[in-house]
Amino acid sequence: MPKSIFYLIAFISSLSFSQDEDSAEDKLDVGLRFGLSLADVVTDSNTLSPRTSFLAGVHLEYKLRPKWSLQPELLLVRKGESSRSRNPETGDRTEERLLLDYLELPIFIKYKFNTAWSLEVGAYASYLVSAKQEYIAGASFETLNAQDQMESIDAGVAFGATYTTEWNFFLGTRFSSGFVNIANNAIENSDEQYNAQFQLYFGYTF
Repeated sequence: MPKSIFYLIAFISSLSFSQDEDSAEDKLDVGLRFGLSLADVVTDSNTLSPRTSFLAGVHLEYKLRPKWSLQPELLLVRKGESSRSRNPETGDRTEERLLLDYLELPIFIKYKFNTAWSLEVGAYASYLVSAKQEYIAGASFETLNAQDQMESIDAGVAFGATYTTEWNFFLGTRFSSGFVNIANNAIENSDEQYNAQFQLYFGYTF
């Protein structure tokens, strides 16, 4: 187990066992979240080629102490990359896309500075549900199944900040970075590839 996840679990346990018994009321909140994402696949040699897409999901917030809470989420997130260029001879636009869709389970420790602002740090694990490669060259379009070229499991760390209104609507931002090489090991001489994603999300907590 990576040390970062071990320390996170130990920290959660220490907070949970030290909470006061009289704080048992109103510990659990449920929310919906949606957002935009800017994702890229990071290697030793590539340049920034972000894929713009969306995310959606639900979260649970379990209050450990007045300022601390544990927040697991279940999200559909779209990652990958998209590179664009133009053929210097014909002038046709060309584009290559790697489209990776994941079912993701992040778990965060959330610290509330006040009733509005909070900071969250945690880790995630995700399962690859779809992987495609798209090639566009002028009027030509081709789609290939890339499921066999990618690892089915990804994991990483994430951090972010959230602003919550008095009506329980929230707006936040988050960055996540994977530490699992998502390129299938069966591909010889391939660069190691890691997911990275920036999110801008909004939602409502019931």
